[in-house]
Amino acid sequence: MVLDQRDILNRVVTYASGLQLALEVVGSNLYGKDIQEWKSLLDEYERIPNKDIQEILLVSYNNLSELHQNVFLDIACCFKGYCLKEVENILSAHHGLCMKYQIGLLVDKSLIKINEVKYVTLHNLIEMMGKEIVRKESVIELGECSRLWFYKDIVHVLTENTGSKSIQIIHLDRPSTKVVIDLNGKAFEKMKNLKTLIIKSGSFSKGSMHLPRDLRVFKWQTYHSECIPSNLFNKIFIDMKILKFNRCKYLTDIPDVSSLPNLEKISFKYCKNLITIHNSIGFLSKLKVLNAKDCDKIMSFPPLKLTSLKKLGISGCKSLLNFPEILDKMEYIEFIFQN
Repeated sequence: MVLDQRDILNRVVTYASGLQLALEVVGSNLYGKDIQEWKSLLDEYERIPNKDIQEILLVSYNNLSELHQNVFLDIACCFKGYCLKEVENILSAHHGLCMKYQIGLLVDKSLIKINEVKYVTLHNLIEMMGKEIVRKESVIELGECSRLWFYKDIVHVLTENTGSKSIQIIHLDRPSTKVVIDLNGKAFEKMKNLKTLIIKSGSFSKGSMHLPRDLRVFKWQTYHSECIPSNLFNKIFIDMKILKFNRCKYLTDIPDVSSLPNLEKISFKYCKNLITIHNSIGFLSKLKVLNAKDCDKIMSFPPLKLTSLKKLGISGCKSLLNFPEILDKMEYIEFIFQN
């Protein structure tokens, strides 16, 4: 090892002060660069006062492209602990391109990790850094931030109607499913750039939800009503790719979805009281995944003309009398899950 390399490695070890996290981050940023780039990057690190790990990590973040920064912030704010495949699916729909490379680069930079069971995780300090970056987008008004994930912040924005075109993702995970949010009917109208809306648990007061046309991912888990509002999909959502109403135990029918012509994934698994599925679901030409697993009370499916379908899930549908009628070739089908 030449003297310059040894000196630089000594600087790295001294700088990291035994912090494994800092060593990983600095090492990943030095990888593949020449000696002069090493020196330049270390000079930048060493200018940071008190060797604050948050600032160390911020240097790594700032070296990312704008797209990679956005993907990192999405994960840090909303998708820690998610299955890797689901993160890829959601963010592919959200950003409009495959996410394998982007997520892989964040792993290489030690900003996120994929654990042994293929779930996305990241160090608490890195998560805090990402959330702080988003909070600083608008210190005064939360509705001007690009991502909302904290329950009380989301309630404030929805009830006070302070949303804006800056909001791109809302990820609502409520501490209690018993609390009902008094939703302002126009709460979503100003969120022109909202692309992903995920409600993992929550109830809203009855009223209209005027969702923005650019919405691409809509997931509502444990929906607490028998019927999805009839006006929810009363306009064309040309970009919506993913629609999920899983574990909605009160839901009895799936409405007309013909206004979602480019939908690729629809799921209403574990909806124990679901009885009726609108015929329009059978004519979504771009649909790749249809999952109705463990819908105990469904007796019949609409006819299917799903020429792009790859996966059909109807296992656990104990009351289903017949296999769905197939109206056209499904040459891309890979899996059919049934009893």
